[in-house]
Amino acid sequence: MEPCPLLSCLRLLLLIVTVTGIPSYLGAQSFRPDTVRFLEQSTFGPTYDLITHTEEVGLDAYLAEQAAAPIHDYPDLPFWPQTRPTTCTNAAPSTCQRDNYSLYLLQKHFFSNALSGQDQLRQRVAFAFSQIIVTSAVDVRLPSWMRGYQQLLYAHAFGNFRQLLYDATLNPAMGRFLNMVNNRCQTPTPANPNVCRNGLKSQPNENYAREILQLFSIGTFLLNQDGTRQLDGDGNPIPTYDQNTVEQFARVFTGWVLAPALPGPSDVGGTVPNYRDAMIVHKDTQGREDYHDRGAKTLLNGLQLPAGQSTDQDLNAAIDNISYHPNVAPFISKQLIQHLVTSDPSPAYVQRIAAVFAANQTSPT
Repeated sequence: MEPCPLLSCLRLLLLIVTVTGIPSYLGAQSFRPDTVRFLEQSTFGPTYDLITHTEEVGLDAYLAEQAAAPIHDYPDLPFWPQTRPTTCTNAAPSTCQRDNYSLYLLQKHFFSNALSGQDQLRQRVAFAFSQIIVTSAVDVRLPSWMRGYQQLLYAHAFGNFRQLLYDATLNPAMGRFLNMVNNRCQTPTPANPNVCRNGLKSQPNENYAREILQLFSIGTFLLNQDGTRQLDGDGNPIPTYDQNTVEQFARVFTGWVLAPALPGPSDVGGTVPNYRDAMIVHKDTQGREDYHDRGAKTLLNGLQLPAGQSTDQDLNAAIDNISYHPNVAPFISKQLIQHLVTSDPSPAYVQRIAAVFAANQTSPT
């Protein structure tokens, strides 16, 4: 089973704290301060009509409505601005650059949807995850290139964490931001084509390996299920991983490249980079996966990946290894609480949410 149906975690996370302490979500007759507080945590701001409606149906029913609400997608933007170069000239209005080459088009959708969209809870959770599993538009210049990542967060807001982490890993915007795209194996000494075929002498880039562990999943120290740190016999926190672990994961995250380029205008060479589709495995002219490190690897908790696995086999094993780590439930649960409810949750609160997160979490077979 997949770790944490996120909607179950969100239900408890949002309903567990009320102003009065009364479990008002059990019935339709909610106490108004509870309703307002609940909607402030599950929307971008309640309206009078929404407060009245939620009081009538009850908090649980409102959550069910939000789970069923259709996604208000980001605009399906042209992959390369169609107005270039005829309208973006020195004589063009100053909005030309903004309307074609900036994130304004995504930002406009975000704020319009936050003000009036019907999928408020999905938006709030997607926004929370955008601050946990972070990417950047610094190297992904066009709004159409960043759209796919924002849409991914919408799509997985109510899904499961393992799938979110896998899809975020292969998203081209993430690949560019944290250097996983074009990451290649290091040829061992003596050379061994069964491990690495590309002849590269430098080590694989560690950027994504480090960030997925430190920020996106388990954090730097072992946690109790209430989010407090585990301590060794001397009272010191216990690291979740070390530099060798990062290097082993960096070897896992080799072999991925952007999907085939998309058609573009002739003045930029006829093609543009593909930030629409998930990254793919690089293969040489003989169909061999020449960028991936096919050697044995040791991951979290001593998990051994055997030599000779394919690029995708190693990736799936690594994502399982991370997603099913016991730190994930308290680490991610606490951050969701902080982004949706309160900045300083009690250990007991974290433990209740982490228990729901882990309830359907079983070791992969």
